[in-house]
Amino acid sequence: MIAGAVIGAAIAAGATSLYERYFGASASGSGEDGKEQCYGVAKAGENGCASANGSHTCGGLAKVDFSGQEWKLVEAGTCLKLGGKLEAFDNASAPDPAPAKTPG
Repeated sequence: MIAGAVIGAAIAAGATSLYERYFGASASGSGEDGKEQCYGVAKAGENGCASANGSHTCGGLAKVDFSGQEWKLVEAGTCLKLGGKLEAFDNASAPDPAPAKTPG
């Protein structure tokens, strides 16, 4: 009985470790303290790791700017300000336009 529980705990720990190594982020959704995964803000080739839809499994392989399936780590609390989302989404987002200059 105890041996089964120990084996089960070891399997769960191993699976979590493999997930973190494979996807470059913890199972909780952030890869580092004070950071969060932000979807739709990465430029092509600058994504953090695997795409949400499974089209690739490595960082730097994004083919499209600002894809809703690609993420990169940003400071916690800044994702929405950057025009991104905290969960994957279809299509691509457009970056926020630069503020209009007023004639001086």
